[in-house]
Amino acid sequence: MAKEQFATCPEWCMPSEGTWVPYDLTRDDMKKTFNEDIRQFPLTYIGQVSPSIVGWSAYKQAGVEAKSNSMTHALITTTGLSSTGIVEEIQAVLKEADVESTVFDGITTNPKDHECEAAYAVYKEAGCDGVVSVGGGSSHDSGKAVRLQAWLEQNGDDRKLRDFACNLNPHYTTKMPTFPDISGIPQVAVNASTGTGAQFTSTAVINDTELQYKLVVVVPGGLPSVAIDDPLLHRTQPPHVLAGAGMDAIVHALESLTGRLNCPVARSQSLMGIQYMANNLREAVGNPQNHQAMENVVWGMVLCSYGFLKVGAVGVIHTLAHMLGAMGDGMAHHGLANAIFMIPVSRWNMIANPQAYKDVGLAIGMEDIRYQMPIHAAEATIDELEKLRNDVGITNCSLKQFDWFMEKPDDYIEHAAIWGYNDFTREANNRQTSPQDLKDLLYAQIY
Repeated sequence: MAKEQFATCPEWCMPSEGTWVPYDLTRDDMKKTFNEDIRQFPLTYIGQVSPSIVGWSAYKQAGVEAKSNSMTHALITTTGLSSTGIVEEIQAVLKEADVESTVFDGITTNPKDHECEAAYAVYKEAGCDGVVSVGGGSSHDSGKAVRLQAWLEQNGDDRKLRDFACNLNPHYTTKMPTFPDISGIPQVAVNASTGTGAQFTSTAVINDTELQYKLVVVVPGGLPSVAIDDPLLHRTQPPHVLAGAGMDAIVHALESLTGRLNCPVARSQSLMGIQYMANNLREAVGNPQNHQAMENVVWGMVLCSYGFLKVGAVGVIHTLAHMLGAMGDGMAHHGLANAIFMIPVSRWNMIANPQAYKDVGLAIGMEDIRYQMPIHAAEATIDELEKLRNDVGITNCSLKQFDWFMEKPDDYIEHAAIWGYNDFTREANNRQTSPQDLKDLLYAQIY
């Protein structure tokens, strides 16, 4: 059922048509991060990612890693993995390392603020001293939120999750100096999803269920202590989940490679990551027992994640996917949401940087475009990515599939434009974007 009313964006409202500006350099918060000579984008801060263990049977290291990070009793945050036996196996591995565990499996796709609060209540009641997150991005992000809540209570800080939102207005860099370092509360992220990269990053993306937007929480020390990626666990994903997760990884690389930042450190990893995904995702979805394809998809996800996490950044595909995953009662899975917007946003974006899209095409083996004009090569590359998306089974990209959305599409689109324009993912998009652009892109997907 559609929400009857939408909350306004705190301290910010939609600019009048024709008066919006992408960056207001008279504002102190913008001056803080923008290069005064170029006046286009912040200086490049190359981010770090969690230490990683990748390989077959890597999950067996979870107990050793938890123990070495001083855990004695871990809260396991997880989603719907009960039929796989994965959670029970991780508990056994922890037990062998003399680490007790309590399971909280109330996390759902697009983790909610109240789920994170409930998870922390269990953490506190059980006397936990660390988190082992098992599953995909929802499990890992909720684990980070639990750690933040634990730090706040331990230090007598009455701030809530919402107080750590990273928005563009007021600019997140003006708030981050007040954020705590939560690295003292360890987290082992046992990953089983070839998509989000949440096992590597300090970012926690949580649904604010009252305001219906993505609460992007970034705090110092939020990185998991270690990330574990085991192809044995990844291949337990149902094919449609693997397909959506794979599209999420591809979008990470795509937006990193075509966005404003174009950081060489990120670029090298994104190019190889998207190559791995394009060459192996079909086989992995079609037959998860294809060991080489599954291993390569895991490596592709790792590289694509590194690409955007080491300041490759993302863009408007993620902006719109965030909103589709945050609104209504039937939120879209993040991987599916990215798949829905990947092609239309790329076609809209490509005039701003066609050479970057050509480079993507060359990376995935499209040698026939090497001597084409960049704009024609960009068009061919996006067509090829659309074919890949269709081949793995994601062919319905109409917003009509979401009944809740169609109850009040105008209201949802207005809400998505207001909050999406304030989403920090929009900042790195390669094409300048107005609120009306976001509306137009959403309306175009109702067909």
